[in-house]
Amino acid sequence: MCIRDSTKFARKYILKANPSLISAQEQLEHNEELIDDKEVQLNEEQVTSFVETVVDNKVQTEKELKVSRLNLAKIFSVAMGIQPYPFLMFVLYFQTFMLYPGIVTRQQLSSVSPGYTIITLIIIQNPFDTFGRYLQNNKSLRSPRSAMIGVSLRFLFFASFLFIVSKPNLPIIGSDPFIMINAALFGMSSGFFTGVLFILAVEKAEPQVKDLTGRIMGLFLTTGITIGSFLALTIKDVGQ
Repeated sequence: MCIRDSTKFARKYILKANPSLISAQEQLEHNEELIDDKEVQLNEEQVTSFVETVVDNKVQTEKELKVSRLNLAKIFSVAMGIQPYPFLMFVLYFQTFMLYPGIVTRQQLSSVSPGYTIITLIIIQNPFDTFGRYLQNNKSLRSPRSAMIGVSLRFLFFASFLFIVSKPNLPIIGSDPFIMINAALFGMSSGFFTGVLFILAVEKAEPQVKDLTGRIMGLFLTTGITIGSFLALTIKDVGQ
């Protein structure tokens, strides 16, 4: 028996002995009924509030999922619309970071010490990378055909750098002028085609998605850096 029922049972026998307390008992029972009704009302309000909160959260989640699907579909649509430039950007930086800085800085100039060879090659490559970005302003050099051919030809750098590292005593390939010219062309082509691909992609995109186009190109660039850096580990022991 609960406490409230026990209390009511006790009051019943007290009222038999004291009839004058009947009115007070009736008022007390009325007050208890009001309290019970208020508790029920409060519980109903809490349940209703909880249900409304759950429903609102579900609706909000469904809206966010719908927006996410729309955004992914839009990104995919824009990326396909500006091909092949995102793919070429990925290939460009995949090539670059498979060879640089690992293989590139393992070359040895005969005229300087190993430590200064690394510094010399970096000093050569970085300014030529900047020079290549300057050349992108020349519209006569900027075309879809030249971009595709140029990025494809950069695979020849794999042969040149790997030959230099694995067979440094070859008459022409192992000479200092060839090593420096090779590093300069590597840096210049990277800078030039980076700018060209960004420009061509934005020019091909619709006006309302040009900002999104830049982000997509940046995503493919970053992906190329990441995958190229990891795959560079596969050729780290060449020539050793």
